[in-house]
Amino acid sequence: MIKFFRHIRLRLITKASSDKVRQRMIKENRCFRYFLYAIGEITLVVIGILIALQVSDWNEQRKYLKQEVKILNQLNADLKANEIEIDGLNDIQKTRMWMCDSILVYLNDKRPFDDSLKRYFEKINTDGLFNCSNTTYKYIQSQGVNFLSNDTLRGKVTRMYERDFQNVFTREEMTWRIIHESLRPAYDRLFKSTLAVYQAEDYYLVNTPKDMGILYKDEAFKNAVVRLRAAVVVRVRYISETLIDLNQLIEEINVETKRLSE
Repeated sequence: MIKFFRHIRLRLITKASSDKVRQRMIKENRCFRYFLYAIGEITLVVIGILIALQVSDWNEQRKYLKQEVKILNQLNADLKANEIEIDGLNDIQKTRMWMCDSILVYLNDKRPFDDSLKRYFEKINTDGLFNCSNTTYKYIQSQGVNFLSNDTLRGKVTRMYERDFQNVFTREEMTWRIIHESLRPAYDRLFKSTLAVYQAEDYYLVNTPKDMGILYKDEAFKNAVVRLRAAVVVRVRYISETLIDLNQLIEEINVETKRLSE
C-alpha cells in the first residue's frame, strides 16, 4: 500500500514537472520560433522554384534570340540578293529607255538602217526577270506574325515583300503585256528575223526591216515603242524607290542583328 501511494505521488510530481516545462517553452517562445523556421523553409523552397523557372525562361529566351539572329542574317542575305537582281533590272530598263529614244530618232529623222539600229530593235523586245529570293520570308510567315520581336522592322519586311517587290512584278508584267500585245505583232508585220548571234557578251536575234520606207511611216510601230518607253519610265521610277527602301531595310536589319547579339 505504501508503494502504491509512492507511485501515485511520483506520477503527480512528473506531470507537474512536464507542465512546468511546457509552460517554460511557451514562455520562451519556442513554438513561435519553430513556426518562423517552418515559414522560412517554405519561403526558401518557393524562392528556389522561382529562380529555377527564371533561369529556364532566360535560357529559352536566349535560345529564341539566337534563332532570331540566325533568321535575320538569312533574311538579309535574301534581301541583298534581291538588291542585286533589282539593280540589274534597273540598268536594263535605263538602257531600254535610251534605245527606245534612239529608235524614235532614227524613224523620225529617216536615218538609214545600220547595225546599231538592228541591235536596238532586238534589245527593246526582250526583258530581264526578277527572281525574288523569298525563302526566309516564307519561313517567317509560317512561324506567325510575332516571330520577329521588333514590330517596326517586321512591318517594313512585310511591306517590302508584299508591296514593293510585288510592285516590281506588276510593272514587269505591264512591260511584257506591251511587248506581246503591241510590239511583237508589229515585228511580225515589218521585220524578218534570223537565228540568234553572239555580240558584246549577249545573244540577240537579227531583226531586219523588210522595207525601211514602210517602217518610217508605220505609226502603229512608233506608238508601240512610245508606249513601251512610257511604261519603262514608270518602272525605273518604282525600281529606284524600291532600291532606296531596300538598302535602308538591309541597314536596319544589320543594326537589329547587332543589338540582339550583344
